[in-house]
Amino acid sequence: MRRMTVYLQVMLAGILGLVLPLAVLGYLGEEREFHNSRIYEAHIWQRRTGGAPVLPNDVPTAIAFKKLRLSDRLPRINTVIDGSSTMLTVRNEMFPEDIKLYNYATWAKSLNTTIPEVEYLIGEYRNIAYVVIGIDWFPGYLGTPLRGTPNFLRDVGPGISLEAEFEEALSLPRVRMAPAFVASLWHDFLDPRHPPKPDSVPSASGPDAGTYFCPDGSLAKDFRDDAVHSCVGFRADGSHVALGLQASTEDRARKIVEDYMAKFPGRQFPDGVFDGLIEHGGALNPDVMTRLKDIAIVLSLRGGHLYLVFPPVIPGLVQRLLDHPVAGPAVRHYLDGFAQFGRDNQVSVLFASKSEDYGCTGSDFLDTHHANERCYSKIFNVWRSDRAWP
Repeated sequence: MRRMTVYLQVMLAGILGLVLPLAVLGYLGEEREFHNSRIYEAHIWQRRTGGAPVLPNDVPTAIAFKKLRLSDRLPRINTVIDGSSTMLTVRNEMFPEDIKLYNYATWAKSLNTTIPEVEYLIGEYRNIAYVVIGIDWFPGYLGTPLRGTPNFLRDVGPGISLEAEFEEALSLPRVRMAPAFVASLWHDFLDPRHPPKPDSVPSASGPDAGTYFCPDGSLAKDFRDDAVHSCVGFRADGSHVALGLQASTEDRARKIVEDYMAKFPGRQFPDGVFDGLIEHGGALNPDVMTRLKDIAIVLSLRGGHLYLVFPPVIPGLVQRLLDHPVAGPAVRHYLDGFAQFGRDNQVSVLFASKSEDYGCTGSDFLDTHHANERCYSKIFNVWRSDRAWP
């Protein structure tokens, strides 16, 4: 019996001797890889200055940066905006002073991602009382929500469990990176030919060298080599600087509308338009509506509220679609369904897609469905005058 006990102890020690170093190397490798990135540098700079860092303009970078910022801001906010790029120009200053929000919208994000994210946030953070979700019916981001409410902040958020850290550190990609990480440690810290480098070396002009001001007064700094004072970055509230400042002309706006409708002559609409909205006659997705209702109930119980916003579309286009013999009935049925849902469940539904009803003009749009902050300011000013917020 004693031999068996000793044998098991030796085996356990051997396993731990193999697993623990891999776990430590995996964890340190992850931390080193992440914290040395420009994304993390931009995160720290924004936390310190409140400015708008300019990073590579791609979806993975935007998501990684916004995860860091949301995780950092969560203890100090009471409102989250979620949706696709059509919501990126919504700013905190458009709301009452007691609303402290973070705009977590990013490009090409559909309801199948937005709803689980919101479910997780309101489940884990009771200080989140108000949620604004963009309903992107026009670009077609209306997919069925993913099952479950995964912790999408697990790799950056506060309160990460030891179990989650251990699982990530022992993942196959991290284990495979261990030899390279050991080599990098030797190169940077142990090899006498390469003495340790200081954590940071301020430039001769100081730590804020390279900063500049955008046309709206936002402080910005480029964290990418090919960006020269472009202002293509996110403010501290998550809104996008450059998208918010875009401007067009009325002539170009009219051409955008005509070119769009010219794609759909007569009664024909190509497959995929509005993500099956026309195919299903504008019927609402039961799973989407049930989960939105549950979100509204949770927020209501804590004294909060759910707001569903149909983002603005370039003036004249929605009316053309409503008048279309095929698209019209489906779009009307879809919008009427959401309006009824709002009345039945004490959910505020803001149909801003007919942007002309709120005073927006063609010059406020980059394309068919991306409005600048001037348009959104008009929309929220009208809405707030009609009803109390929250």
